[in-house]
Amino acid sequence: MIRRRMARPDHLMPTVSLLLVLVGFASSPLLSGRALAPFDFYNALQGFAQLGLLALAIGITMIAGEFDLSVVGTYALGGMLAVQTGAASPILGVLVAVAAGAAVGALQGGLIAWLRIPSMPVTLATYIALLGLTYTMSGGLSRTYPNSEATLWVDQTVAGVFSPRSLLTLSAFLVAALVLGGTRLGREVRAIGGDRRASRVAGVNVDRRVAGIFAVSGALAAFGGCLLAYSYASANPDPGLQPLILAAVAALLGGVSLAGGRGTPLGLLAGTLSVALLTHIVAITALPDFSTQLLYAALLGVIVAVESPGLHEAVARLRARHVERDRPHRTSATGGTRSTGPHPRTKETSMTTPTTVAEGFGFLEAPRWRSGRLWFSDFYTYRVMSMAEDGSDLRVEASVPEQPSGLGWLPDGRLLIVSMRDRKVLRREPDGTLVVHADLSGHATGYANDMVVDGRGRAYVGNFGFDLMGGAALEPTALHRVDPDGRVTEAADGLWFPNGSVLTPDNELLVVETFGNRVTAFDVADDGGLVNRRVWAEFGPLPTEREVVPALAQVRVAGDGACLDRQGGLWIADATGDRLVRVVEGGTITDEIRPGTPVYACALGGTSGTTLYACAAPDFHADARKAAQEARMLAIRVAVPGF
Repeated sequence: MIRRRMARPDHLMPTVSLLLVLVGFASSPLLSGRALAPFDFYNALQGFAQLGLLALAIGITMIAGEFDLSVVGTYALGGMLAVQTGAASPILGVLVAVAAGAAVGALQGGLIAWLRIPSMPVTLATYIALLGLTYTMSGGLSRTYPNSEATLWVDQTVAGVFSPRSLLTLSAFLVAALVLGGTRLGREVRAIGGDRRASRVAGVNVDRRVAGIFAVSGALAAFGGCLLAYSYASANPDPGLQPLILAAVAALLGGVSLAGGRGTPLGLLAGTLSVALLTHIVAITALPDFSTQLLYAALLGVIVAVESPGLHEAVARLRARHVERDRPHRTSATGGTRSTGPHPRTKETSMTTPTTVAEGFGFLEAPRWRSGRLWFSDFYTYRVMSMAEDGSDLRVEASVPEQPSGLGWLPDGRLLIVSMRDRKVLRREPDGTLVVHADLSGHATGYANDMVVDGRGRAYVGNFGFDLMGGAALEPTALHRVDPDGRVTEAADGLWFPNGSVLTPDNELLVVETFGNRVTAFDVADDGGLVNRRVWAEFGPLPTEREVVPALAQVRVAGDGACLDRQGGLWIADATGDRLVRVVEGGTITDEIRPGTPVYACALGGTSGTTLYACAAPDFHADARKAAQEARMLAIRVAVPGF
């Protein structure tokens, strides 16, 4: 676990940077000719205090996939307001400045979020406007701060190496680490930066979070400006671009990704300490001033190269070649061989435009075509329903108070229904009554979910594996087999959210793993056991995140419901990709349909078998779907029929 975490860029970059700089700091007496003294550590930490809050401010916006150029303007405004309003009460000056910074940040964050405006031009305009405002307030001159007691207090030594200013800055990093690392809010911020669309689908209030992030960024920058003004006993209306450059370097050294979605406050802390120590090394070794600029330019060049998508793709291609060269091939039913390796190739399908055949539901799942009708579950109206091919003749087939999901039929025609929350499989008798067919509550570690039933009446039932709606961390789970007599047996383990499942004519079971980035295949033995486990299709690596929303941002195909066509193509509803993809063994995506809405399950049916039905809804957030009847059943004509 520790090795895997340290291999991640947001942990590796800040750790290596800080260690290298500490070695340089410890070695600096070789150039300066004098031993390090406590005041060297104090001065380095004072440099950290000057830069830290600015780096934290810009860093958290970068984690969220934005970039706040206005922080230096807010930094200047905060210092000026503190000096002008805090002469008698330094605390009052801080409160005024921080409130103003938060208001500016919230305003521009709201514009960026709700009007969908890129952050760079908005924050650049804010930066220019704030410098103009600060210049007007000061008359273009530095303003002196007369409260000498406050100036002496913020820089007095604490424990020989700290000051109240450096301790306050350090405290801000620690609070940010607790919030971003240990709360749902922090997980959502990283997810927004990683994949904003997936975050919206998962129910995250992205607009509010973005506005809040910019408000916090503005407050931190203003607070940093206050502390600097009190320390210097004056406020400068234009601090220049140097603070912004150093803050950006610190954030990148701290492991924050240029693309967003990656980084931690502790990484930012390490990056900021690295820059502060580098600056002090240059000072105590009397290196020329230009050497500092060259050093930062070189650091930025290295970071940009490491972050380059082209470099990542080249490395991925090299790895894929080695994997493909060493990957075993297995014989197909026709006697040839087929690779089990990934071949990501996508084309937009030329199928017909999706049409809505039924609407006004809570959240639809588990569509099945049987006996000339489409059957499906509606989670939040707690009903199993069926309808004719065109959406007419809608019938309620069963009511399941604990939320219906997967559907299947025994050989004698009796309907099996997964009851999610109490983790049971129900059976509908000929007279319409529901009885418990199997109880999985002692086996499933999360809500029971989708199900497929074979020709002998054996049901294979997946479960979440963790408390999805409660925000618990991801855990692998097992797939269970329910025999016709109701006996429950663990069929396979180590699956990451086993979801849509299908049985092929060759008696293979294909299981879509939503958080596994893959489809796993098993051969079904005569006794119902699952053997010869293998990866049937792989879309990407297993996510490194273990929280739901950040993990979804790392999943390339968040497979939900699935159905099989007669040529062996597997249609999968990509829950966060707003699309339906047709995949063949090996991972090639042969067709893609984008209906313009998130889709969560699919089934092939209709008279000709070429109607692809898809369950659509704005998101899968339980509270939102319970409050609105916005789910729809879509129909799309495709080329290859189902079974």
